Amino acid sequence: MNTFNNSDTTVDYPGTPDGETAVFGDTGCASTINLIYVPDTVIADLLFYPKAVRILTTYIVPLILTFGLLGNLSFLFTLARVKSMRTITNAYLANLSIADLCFIIFVGVRFIWTMAYSPYVFTNPFNQDAGCILMDGSVYLAYFASNGIVNLVSYERYLAICHPLKYRYFNSKKRTAKMVSITWLLAFAISASMAPDAIRAECIDVLWPDRSQYHNLPRVLYRCESISPIFKNYPIILQVVCFLITFCANVVFYTLIIQALMKRKDVSETMQQESQIQSKIQKVNSQVARMLVLNATAFFLCLTPFQFYQLQRVFENLSDGRLDLLTSDQSSILFWISTILNCINASINPVIYNIVNPRYRRALMKAFGCCRASCVSQDKQITSNTSSILRDNRLRL
Repeated sequence: MNTFNNSDTTVDYPGTPDGETAVFGDTGCASTINLIYVPDTVIADLLFYPKAVRILTTYIVPLILTFGLLGNLSFLFTLARVKSMRTITNAYLANLSIADLCFIIFVGVRFIWTMAYSPYVFTNPFNQDAGCILMDGSVYLAYFASNGIVNLVSYERYLAICHPLKYRYFNSKKRTAKMVSITWLLAFAISASMAPDAIRAECIDVLWPDRSQYHNLPRVLYRCESISPIFKNYPIILQVVCFLITFCANVVFYTLIIQALMKRKDVSETMQQESQIQSKIQKVNSQVARMLVLNATAFFLCLTPFQFYQLQRVFENLSDGRLDLLTSDQSSILFWISTILNCINASINPVIYNIVNPRYRRALMKAFGCCRASCVSQDKQITSNTSSILRDNRLRL
């Protein structure tokens, strides 16, 4: 009787001759996968990427991430070039773009590097502890920072629309910088607390069958392992809890924002004396609110499948595999769907800005030298009108 051993798993394969041995050099790995007598079809199913996944990770994911890289960089370039776009809201959105860029860079590098390095499923291309900490920590940092900044954006719009007097009193660039800095520091602290989950690069020795198709394959694969089973579920639960807090906060804030805008619209229609300038400012506020609602909706739609995937992992871990909510194939499909949606989430925000809000489209064209003179004068007029209304409101106070 021969066995396939993969850390915690042992599968017996009858009908193969006992007593056969193979001589291999010592790799110094703590674990071994013995595939000497395992059928080729089983090896392909267990250790190698299916063709569809190879196509996905080689072409589709890099394409999405490249699109997101260009989109977020162009958004940051627009904010740097167009002075009228340097608003408080855009300061938060700029930090959201930076968080998305962190995700795109590290996840993109990980996918491409992993596929180029090894044909093994979920093999890490780095063999040092520092590589595990850097790669996983950077993705966690981007995740928690983006959640925090999405909350800041919704809260900022809530104050601006529902409590404009309080917003004008507290609103300042210094306060914005302080809030953003606190968010990044908290994200860093939380991601650092998750480091023990993947702090150790552990090698696994692979004993291949003595057949020609395996002769050129590497003998060792690497995994990032936890220092203790206690930390296995901690990162998963923390990510899900953070997502739920962000979801609830945004539902509350944007519900109040929409109610305030609808009420203000009804009041405006009954006031014959309302100026044209105030009407335009109301329209701008509605456009920004609609843009941010769509932005938050895309954020939650893209990240929700990943939370379901994480939760089913918690159930499996807590039950030691006895309570499997999904089959292995279903879990794999959910993982790749959620991975693609995560990549889309990091790439789609600049597209939403430009589709929903014409001001962002004009600013993008202006930043790249494509905007006509009428676009520039229109932006100047809106900025001037906004400033005059703010001055009038301060005088009334």
